[in-house]
Amino acid sequence: MASKYIAIYARKTARVFLLVVVLFFLFTYWPLAYAEGEADATADKYAKPPKIKAKSAILIDANTGNVLYAKKADTKRAPASCTKILTGLLAIENLDPNEIVTVTDEAYNTEGSSVGLVPGEEVRAEDLIYAAMLESGNDAAMAIAIGTDGSVEAFANRMNERVAGLGLSRSHFANPHGLDDPEHYTTARDLAFIAREAMRNQKFRDFVTTYTYTMPETNLQPERLMHNSNRMLYDESRKVNVYGEDVPVTYPDNTGIKTGYTSKAGNCLVSGVNRNGLELISVVLKSKGINQYSDTISLLEYGLHNFEEVTYLNKGDTMFERPVEGADEHVSLVISDDLKATVNKNKPSSYHVDAEVTGEATASGIKAPVKSGDVLGKAWVKSADGHTLAIVDLVAKESVEAKSGGIFIGDEGVGTLSLVFRIIGIACLVAIVIVVISIVRATIKRHRRRRNRMYGAKLSNAVDPREVRRIKNINRTRKRRR
Repeated sequence: MASKYIAIYARKTARVFLLVVVLFFLFTYWPLAYAEGEADATADKYAKPPKIKAKSAILIDANTGNVLYAKKADTKRAPASCTKILTGLLAIENLDPNEIVTVTDEAYNTEGSSVGLVPGEEVRAEDLIYAAMLESGNDAAMAIAIGTDGSVEAFANRMNERVAGLGLSRSHFANPHGLDDPEHYTTARDLAFIAREAMRNQKFRDFVTTYTYTMPETNLQPERLMHNSNRMLYDESRKVNVYGEDVPVTYPDNTGIKTGYTSKAGNCLVSGVNRNGLELISVVLKSKGINQYSDTISLLEYGLHNFEEVTYLNKGDTMFERPVEGADEHVSLVISDDLKATVNKNKPSSYHVDAEVTGEATASGIKAPVKSGDVLGKAWVKSADGHTLAIVDLVAKESVEAKSGGIFIGDEGVGTLSLVFRIIGIACLVAIVIVVISIVRATIKRHRRRRNRMYGAKLSNAVDPREVRRIKNINRTRKRRR
């Protein structure tokens, strides 16, 4: 009977134990598996580029400059107030923050958005930059242009020169504010790289990431409160659809930059994000309604989920050792700067590194002399389709001098062995000359001795030549008679 109860108890215990194991699995491993599956699903969701509604768009890595997405990025379009990215940068570069700028009638009469400047008003340059970048004041942009260069035309020339200096050739600016003009245009690509240049300036970053700013009172007006027109910095109530999900317009780690709108340009937005060591800049041009925000957030999410910066070679890494012609040494070719690229982290095998020597070289090596820092080659990262993502110089690590050529003029680079052969050759030539002179002198002496024996006396300069000829004739006559 006892054994029966023991068996029943054992079966119940086993069931309880099995139930505990199942519950433990459900509450411990299943949530992890679910989370992992959810993470995989999220990664898959963002794997494909987004469907952008704007007419032109681009996404770049602000650090490397690599383009991660592009849609009609080289089509010329009106940039509207995104023009003020360049205006603000030039103001920072050319005006002292506390410099006083007097508002002119031309600035006061500018159409479009305004911060209410009046003629004769004296405003600090820094306050004008806030007014142009936050409230997008066209009057403030005009005041900056005139205060910097005296006229809109001169400032526009400065704008175009600055852009040309960046190697951008598809842009032309006619004004500092972005109102429509046939001669005022850019592209999504150019605008992205203008923003990239501006964001390298910390003061510019401070301006475009500021939500509110109070302009101090001036000689003619009281203080004014300004708000940034970029909703990604503050609007949590409005939502947009991003990869099939409704999300707030406000975006964590957003770096601001600039909005724009005209009837010709449509809605425009240059924005960015700095998260997990990756800084991205996006541009959307000629968008409609709130789509500028859904397009922008979709681009940024696509970049953050799929790309990473990879450093393939570090500054100073040696790529080649090459002999130096005219010297008994080798030169090291090293990387001039970090070779890094932004690559799709889901396709790690789609990229490769290569390098070549492009400096003056021969079959026997680099030609001497070589100076440390001389550019002697290139190293690069390419994608599977042959597109170059990054390129850096290969430079000489050390200096290598050509060997001295001795005392001979023009003998640069002549080695010791060659110099010895030259000395031996010259010595042989001198010896030959001496031997020839000796032979000539011996021949002359021999002829003189023969004449002395023939004529019975030693000829000298005092002997009459006519007497010599007479004796020769007598001797010839005697021979004939015999």
